[in-house]
Amino acid sequence: MNNDQKTEPESSEFKGAIDFDSAFGIVSASAPQSPQPPQSSKSQPPAPHSPKSQSLTPQQLSLQQLLSRVSGPLFWIFFGFMILIFIGYAAYFMFAVLAPFNPQFFSSILNAVYKLPTPILTVLSLFIVFHMAIAAVLALLNFIVSFADFYLSKKSIKTYLISLLQSVSKPVLWMTVLFLGALIPSYVVGYFYPEIFEFLFNFSNLPEDGSLSVMVYIFLNNTRIVFMLMFLGFIFGLLPIVIILVNGFTIGIVAEYTIKYEGVVYLLTGLIPHGIIEIPAILLGAGVGYGSGVLASNVLIGRKTFEDFKQNFIGMTWIFFLIAVPLLFIAAIIEVYVTGPLLGVVF
Repeated sequence: MNNDQKTEPESSEFKGAIDFDSAFGIVSASAPQSPQPPQSSKSQPPAPHSPKSQSLTPQQLSLQQLLSRVSGPLFWIFFGFMILIFIGYAAYFMFAVLAPFNPQFFSSILNAVYKLPTPILTVLSLFIVFHMAIAAVLALLNFIVSFADFYLSKKSIKTYLISLLQSVSKPVLWMTVLFLGALIPSYVVGYFYPEIFEFLFNFSNLPEDGSLSVMVYIFLNNTRIVFMLMFLGFIFGLLPIVIILVNGFTIGIVAEYTIKYEGVVYLLTGLIPHGIIEIPAILLGAGVGYGSGVLASNVLIGRKTFEDFKQNFIGMTWIFFLIAVPLLFIAAIIEVYVTGPLLGVVF
């Protein structure tokens, strides 16, 4: 390798044990970098390592090597578990839809499941009950490993998050258009068929407003939805599309019913304080999941590599834990402790 090759700009930037710059196409989406001052001959290492990697202590280098070793297995465990969850959801959906047409056949399937050995039934039951919690823990572990590697690389977290948001802006815009496209027709449907509201909603079992349990329930429920939107969207982006359409249709029905019986002011008072945070967080999750589905499709046809998809999948944990979860937590607090009392005072 000659001296000209050693002084190329890209070799001066340390990638870290995990190549974050390829996540979501960050190479093209990242903010312009300020010009770097010329490196002195003393700072040029003879080995193919960057100055940043040379500045790490032996303990930090050892930690970075450990992160490099565990990042791959952690990703595959997480990704494989999400595929398992998708298969489980698909099987449940098919069972619920097709069972009424052939009850004897599906009853025999249930009987066969119940006859499985006790250890297998126990594992199956634990998976059904705790699958989302296990998936969240696996996502958190992937995030911690990638964050630690990023921190050791001495890059700007703020710049990286901005780049992530810039790279998913177009999918989020498409999900917003889809949401509005479902919202407006559902309002018209609710106007002509008001009985749909009673069919979709039953408020009799809701706990009292203002309680901590309600806030926790709202937060966990919305977090679960956004988690599914992001990390199950790799199946061609189908799940984000379906969930956004359902949510748009539901909110349109509620809006029509509320305006008819309570008025526009009541609707805005009950929706804007928390909705201005909650709805963008959900649309962000849908956009990220849809973008993941598009990327997965490009991997299948050879336009992108699986390494691109892997970095994209890991980058989604950053958006989920550093942006979506805090927004949903704030929205849940506002919904219970601001929106509810505000409705009581105004009306």
